[in-house]
Amino acid sequence: MEQAGIETGISLQGFVPVRKDPHERSEMVTQVLFGEYVDIDDEAGLWLHIRTHLDQYEGWVDKKCIYWTEQIHAAAYYVCRENIRIRNLTDGYSVILPIGSSVPELAEGRFDLGGKQFSVGDTSSLAKPGALSAETLFTGLVSVPYLWGGRCGYGFDCSGLTQFLCRINGKEIPRDASDQSGIGQTLSFMEEAQTGDLAFFDNTEGMIHHVGMMAGKDRIIHASGMVRIDKIDQQGIYNEELGRYTHKLRVLKRI
Repeated sequence: MEQAGIETGISLQGFVPVRKDPHERSEMVTQVLFGEYVDIDDEAGLWLHIRTHLDQYEGWVDKKCIYWTEQIHAAAYYVCRENIRIRNLTDGYSVILPIGSSVPELAEGRFDLGGKQFSVGDTSSLAKPGALSAETLFTGLVSVPYLWGGRCGYGFDCSGLTQFLCRINGKEIPRDASDQSGIGQTLSFMEEAQTGDLAFFDNTEGMIHHVGMMAGKDRIIHASGMVRIDKIDQQGIYNEELGRYTHKLRVLKRI
């Protein structure tokens, strides 16, 4: 779909790495998950410069990994408990959808996307936005590896995790921790915090560099080395295994 030089593409893979520069050795800054759309505004050899529809993130993707499309379908379900396998009936192969990816409305277990038809055999890991509280997912996410730029069940960075947990709860937030800290209602005291609130942490320069989601009054789920649940108080995150604080609390927000 072309509008003033902009074309629309879609990911039909579990995830597509989005890189800072147009080559494979460049750092991955985020991912485009299955069923997500991008605007394509530039091209460099085998690479496309894209901007994600979801959060307006920009970067470069391998041209082979994006399909041009003229139709946009809203996400109806998110993969929320375990990575699932679906079947590309058009091309005759399977696709593994990681936690965090989305599919449109189903008709008898099938859907069309990007000019292809897919079938879903097991829908037990699919949920509509807002149908599940983020809290019900916490335990199943623990031990998922930390991955810079990751925002799915193969690996999360800190803000990719909180973005996913908010999305499952029907709330869309920005991609990066610093941008996430700019929205929502500021809480004055730790005692006001409840499950689902976001906690932000700063570095020695006073810059926001980490985020997690409250998992009760004194626990937090966050991605640091892996997705984990740690103690938190007014000072910050306390890692009981290390016997010390690992992140200094800056601000609490209710989205």
